Amino acid sequence: MITKVKNSIKDFLLWAQKYTQIDIFYLAKGGFWLGSSQIVGILSGLLLSILFANLLSKETYGMYRYVLSFSAIFGIFSLNGIDTSLVRAVAHNKTRTLFTSLKTKLSWGVLGSLLGITLGGYYYFKGNTALALSFILISPLIPLFFSFQLYNAYLNGKKSFKLYGVLNIISQIIITLSIALALFFTKQVYLLVTILFLTQTLLNIIFFIYTIKKLPPNDSESPEAISFGKHLSLISVIDIVAINIDEILVWHFLGTIPVAIYSFALLMPKQIDTLLVRILNALVIPKFAERTKELIKINLPKKILSFLVLTIFIVIIYLVLAPFVFSYLFPNYLESINFSRVAILSLLFSSLMLINFYFKAQAKIKELYYSTLTERIIRIVLLLILLPRYGIWGAILAPILSLALSTPYVLYLFKKS
Repeated sequence: MITKVKNSIKDFLLWAQKYTQIDIFYLAKGGFWLGSSQIVGILSGLLLSILFANLLSKETYGMYRYVLSFSAIFGIFSLNGIDTSLVRAVAHNKTRTLFTSLKTKLSWGVLGSLLGITLGGYYYFKGNTALALSFILISPLIPLFFSFQLYNAYLNGKKSFKLYGVLNIISQIIITLSIALALFFTKQVYLLVTILFLTQTLLNIIFFIYTIKKLPPNDSESPEAISFGKHLSLISVIDIVAINIDEILVWHFLGTIPVAIYSFALLMPKQIDTLLVRILNALVIPKFAERTKELIKINLPKKILSFLVLTIFIVIIYLVLAPFVFSYLFPNYLESINFSRVAILSLLFSSLMLINFYFKAQAKIKELYYSTLTERIIRIVLLLILLPRYGIWGAILAPILSLALSTPYVLYLFKKS
């Protein structure tokens, strides 16, 4: 009986693989652990959001989000593009590149620390002690926090999805418990962000050491990995700024409470988008790196179409369920419902990220520059135009409009490449 069920499942997967042009068995093997870790991450984030919504004032939570947005911008100096180039290098068995990547990220990350301390000093002289302490305390952790995350890229390149998933599940649980416990003892922003960064940094260091002991790197190193990683990092500067500057601009133009309302509006759409991006990023780039560009270009349009159908289904479900989710989980943020239902529409364009994965895997630097910078620059310009005039609605619509306007150009670059 069990054998018959297994064969039926296998036949179904083979049928699905034939019509979607997706390696279903590879996806199922890696996707289970990656999906499990992301589900735990979503549930952990949801639990913390419920606690934030009920235990912190909107002013305090707005300040918390403001600090996190700036911390992501400080991380620009840690050259996050090296993570992607490391995945590619490890997929080609150039695993010693891990140590060169770590050294490079640590040295450049110090600049992020200096920027954070400078901003903390600015707020100190402005009389905002909470923000000053927040930036000054987390700044020394910036290089360590972002650099030792490389174990994730290493495991992705190795296709060690089980270990990747297990370590991320452990990390999410420990961080959630740490912040949840802290929320019952303090409402100080500087303590909450410090606990978050300190816990994650220590876990990253421990898991990095464990990973290299479990899967020791060989003596082969990719000579172009660091250079390619710096190119990707340069591309990502506008990317990271565009993604994180929205809350900073909302703070500047509208104030602290609108930051909290806006943040909760994007909470679930961002969680869903992150789930899809991280799973596909981990599964697709190593696979694309192994294949010829001709083979990828033949199959990719069908994959994009299949993924679009999936995102349409997700969007429809969210539009129906969002009011119930907010009513039961975030009753203090009911004003975020309509903003959130419109924000989820950006997910309809997420299938195009497969094209960027193709550019990354095949080291098509020029196409990456053009596709990424075009959309992000449009987004920033629209934010600056729409946010002061239309408030939170302007911030919600800017990314949707920027994706819609840049999509034809991205498709053109893919066809031309």
